[in-house]
Amino acid sequence: ECDDSSVRQMTFEPLDHFNPVLSPAGNQIVFYRTHTGDESQIGIIHANGSEYTIITDGSNFGTFPSWTPEGEYISFITGQ
Repeated sequence: ECDDSSVRQMTFEPLDHFNPVLSPAGNQIVFYRTHTGDESQIGIIHANGSEYTIITDGSNFGTFPSWTPEGEYISFITGQ
């Protein structure tokens, strides 16, 4: 059962954000967001909602990010 008091909006852009994945350490969330047309980007945000950063450039797209078991790297699907 979901208690609405524990739900918190973390991004405030007019873009759609998908597939949030918590890092193994529990301190960061990786996700992908729509950008323009068929393009999407990979981003990271701290679990407390701070330091929102896009980590891919606009020349390609990335979807379905995932942390490595140690949390050192992020893998995702990319293409043209």
